Amino acid sequence: MNPRARPRSTNGQFAKASSTPLSSTSTMATTEQLQEELANLKAQYGELKQLYQENLANASAPAPPPPAAPNIDELERVRSMLSELTKKFEEASSRAPQNTGRPEETGGVPPFIPPPHHQRCAAHITSIITHDFRGSDLYKLDSRYRDKEAAFTFNGSTGQFETSNRAAKEYKTFDMLYIPLVAYFSILSAHLPGQPTVPLVFFKFLVHLQKLARDYEWAAVLEYSIIFFNRRRMEMLESGDYSHWALPDNGLMAEHIYAHRKVTIRGSGSGAGSRGGASTLKPPVVCYNWNQNKCSGSAKCPSGRTHVCSTCGKADHSLVDHPKST
Repeated sequence: MNPRARPRSTNGQFAKASSTPLSSTSTMATTEQLQEELANLKAQYGELKQLYQENLANASAPAPPPPAAPNIDELERVRSMLSELTKKFEEASSRAPQNTGRPEETGGVPPFIPPPHHQRCAAHITSIITHDFRGSDLYKLDSRYRDKEAAFTFNGSTGQFETSNRAAKEYKTFDMLYIPLVAYFSILSAHLPGQPTVPLVFFKFLVHLQKLARDYEWAAVLEYSIIFFNRRRMEMLESGDYSHWALPDNGLMAEHIYAHRKVTIRGSGSGAGSRGGASTLKPPVVCYNWNQNKCSGSAKCPSGRTHVCSTCGKADHSLVDHPKST
C-alpha cells in the first residue's frame, strides 16, 4: 500500500485533507510544569545542602565536658546553714509581738489604746468601729468565753435577744458583764479622738447598769442590757447618735425590769449562817400579776410569789397604784 495514498471515504471518493494546523497549547503547558518542578528541586537541594553543612559543623565541634561530681562536703555545709537560719527565724517569730491590725500613727499624739486590744482579732475591732458588733457578740471580748458559743440567743417570735442557759451560768453578776463592756467602750472611744465627750455617756450607762443590778434580779438586768445595747448600736450606725447611752430606757425597763425587783426579807435568825439574830437576805420573786391587779389571790399569792410593788418594794400598793413622780 502506498503511504502517500489519500484516504477514501465510505462512498469510495477521496477524503478532503484538513486545513487546520496542530495546536501548540499542550506543548507550552508541559514546558511550564517542567520549569516549576525544576525550581522546586533547586529549593529542596538548597535546604538539604544547608542542613548538611549545619550537621557537619555540629559533628566537628568538641563535645561539652561531663558535669563535675557534686562536692558532698559543700552540700552538707549549705544544708547546715539553712537549718540554722530556719531555726533562728522560728525563734524570732515566736518572740515577735502580734499584729494588732491597726495602722501605725505617723504624726501627732496617737489615741490611747488599752493593752488588751493587742490580743483581740482585728475583725472584732473593725466590727466595733463600724457598729456591726451586736450585744450577742460581747463574749468575744472576754478571754474566758471567747472560744465558746454565743452567750445570747435570738428569739424569732419576739425579735429580741434573750439570755441562754450558758449565759446565766457564766455572766452571773454585773462584774462579769462589766469586763467585755469596758473592752467594747474602750475600743470605740479610741477610734473617736475628735469626740472627747462620747466616753462620758458610756460611763453613765455603766453606772446605770450597776444600779439596776443592785436593785433588780440579774437575769432581767442582763436581758435589758443586751436589748439596750442593740438599740444604741442601731442609733450609732444610722445617725451617729451616741447620746442615748446616758439615758435610761423607761419603756424597756417597764417591760423587762420593774417586775423583777429584789426584795429583802429578814429570816428567823436561826441556823449556822446566822449569828446573834443576824438577818438572812432572801430575794423572792415578785408577783407580776399582782402588780398589774390581775392576781387571783389577794392576801396570799397562789403561785407563791411576793405581793409587793415592783418599783419600791412596799406591800401597801402595787405598781399600778405606785405614786407618780412630778
